[in-house]
Amino acid sequence: MDHDGILHKRGHSRVMSKKIKVAVIGAKGFPARGGAARSNEEIYRRLIDKCDVTVYAMSTHAHQKDYHGIKQIIIKVPKHHWIFVAWYLFSSAIHALFFGKYDVVHVNHRSSGFIAFFLTIRYPVILNIHGFTRGETVDYKWNKFQRWLINMITSAGVRWAQSIVTVEKSSVDLLTRLGGRRVSYIPNGVDLTTLKPSEEDPDICYDLVFAAARIIPLKGLHDLLNALNEIAFKGRVLIIGDLEQIASYKRVIQDLCSSLDCIFTGQIADKVELFKLIRSSKVFVFPSHSEGMSNMLLEVAALKVPIIASDIVQNTDVFSEDQVTFFKCRDVSNLAEKISIVLSTYENSLKKAEAAYIRIVNEYKWDDIALSYYQEIERMLA
Repeated sequence: MDHDGILHKRGHSRVMSKKIKVAVIGAKGFPARGGAARSNEEIYRRLIDKCDVTVYAMSTHAHQKDYHGIKQIIIKVPKHHWIFVAWYLFSSAIHALFFGKYDVVHVNHRSSGFIAFFLTIRYPVILNIHGFTRGETVDYKWNKFQRWLINMITSAGVRWAQSIVTVEKSSVDLLTRLGGRRVSYIPNGVDLTTLKPSEEDPDICYDLVFAAARIIPLKGLHDLLNALNEIAFKGRVLIIGDLEQIASYKRVIQDLCSSLDCIFTGQIADKVELFKLIRSSKVFVFPSHSEGMSNMLLEVAALKVPIIASDIVQNTDVFSEDQVTFFKCRDVSNLAEKISIVLSTYENSLKKAEAAYIRIVNEYKWDDIALSYYQEIERMLA
């Protein structure tokens, strides 16, 4: 169905005399490399007939000035470091203020909130929160000062932006209490056309698979390996992702794998290859301590691979126990028990996977999600 058809299907009657001009800041560039960029790419490629889109990109992430009809303004930075990311955000905001001609600016990430103040001088601003870590959960990518700074920037951005969109259903009330004028929940989604099985898919080669773009303590791989050691697991374990993020953590993971049959692939950017490997595994284990809303979890469910996941609220907001097997987050013994149960009752696990797939089809298609963003943009301009 084309995008006009999607709008008519939902009873959308407004006819725009011209395209809405949207600037996107914080996604860092297309083709997407990270989760936030991927969601923005999926959204705006579907809205290209309705929106004139300009993406402010980093030279470390993008090189094409035109990407499938989406204009990219590339900010030159020497490398991907948080100081240069801040410079990219500030430069993008200044360019948009003094040289841009937009109807609305879509800012991504809570750490980008500091530019919302400048942008609201001239534009309506949507601030997209892709993850709201809180409590004891710590992303070790940032030091204590950086985490404090991000929290301050988040609070300011939430108060300044005209619209807040969060991918976490559970964070709507909290963001409202922080001062958000209008906070909306719009989830991430999946493109089912890219997830269909292929004749080239391999047979089942692995018993368990773990995947994360960057493997850090927050992703819980050490919990999985400790659980496998606890039950003296003899199956093959596939580990996908960049293990070079924290040298000390890499050594911990290597030590934990010493008595296990683990295969490391590194990060796999090619989605076709990534999905082939996940399909070749009996069970996907997702032991993350915290997430925004995981694109990976949605995609694995769309692949109909049984899932064992931590019971963090970001996961239980999306799936029920009838669709995914949950374990107590950080509880190694409980995870070990659930792995044994899922593998020993595999037919039941496949039924859960089918139920998770149906949930994805009904509620998490990118076509519907793109329409929700379009309606939010229209509401701001009404």
